[in-house]
Amino acid sequence: MLEINFNEKKKINLYDDSIQIFLSLISNRKNKIAFFASNHEEAIKIKNRIKLFDPFVEILIFPDFDCSFFSNVSPTKSILQERIKTLFKLLKSKKKRIIFIGTIKSLVTKTIIKEKLIFFDVFNKSQNSYINLSNFLMKNNYEFVDTVRGKGECCVRGQIIDIFSPVENKPIRILYNFEEVESINYFDKYDQNNTGNVNHYLISPTSEIIFDSDSIKYF
Repeated sequence: MLEINFNEKKKINLYDDSIQIFLSLISNRKNKIAFFASNHEEAIKIKNRIKLFDPFVEILIFPDFDCSFFSNVSPTKSILQERIKTLFKLLKSKKKRIIFIGTIKSLVTKTIIKEKLIFFDVFNKSQNSYINLSNFLMKNNYEFVDTVRGKGECCVRGQIIDIFSPVENKPIRILYNFEEVESINYFDKYDQNNTGNVNHYLISPTSEIIFDSDSIKYF
């Protein structure tokens, strides 16, 4: 049971089966709200229940790290990518109604500050050059592989760079003519063939944890 105090005169007791209804109704009034569940599994259940009767609201899940900062184990790639995608949508989403669902642990864990969360726009001609993109991928912990199949991976073959941004649904292939972009296409991650032109694409960091001097001091 969840007890909510709006003021001294009004108190609401919510049971597990009614939390999703309450969140949906409040999001209609406040548009953007946040709720913190006890754990990631509960957050997923609440999201799925809300979507059953309110498919138009955008629900963002922000999981906590699945390891301790003081251990020798790194967070799993799926957790890192889900966190960075949620941060991205908080900044870029045009949806009017958003329900942010985190966990109690994620509430007290530091994350990247807004000013440090930088995205690389491949259609920004002043930004997109072969050198600039290569440096961005190295700085933001992309995994350099022979064949790009998963998010957070990239492949450099001469003047061709394949990338799968964690905040996008498809990988892209950029062909450079020295420093200038010649073409940008989606490609199939299985057969690697081009599948169509790209109109908009943002390359995000693979994680909010970037190993530079400022981030080390902050975290």
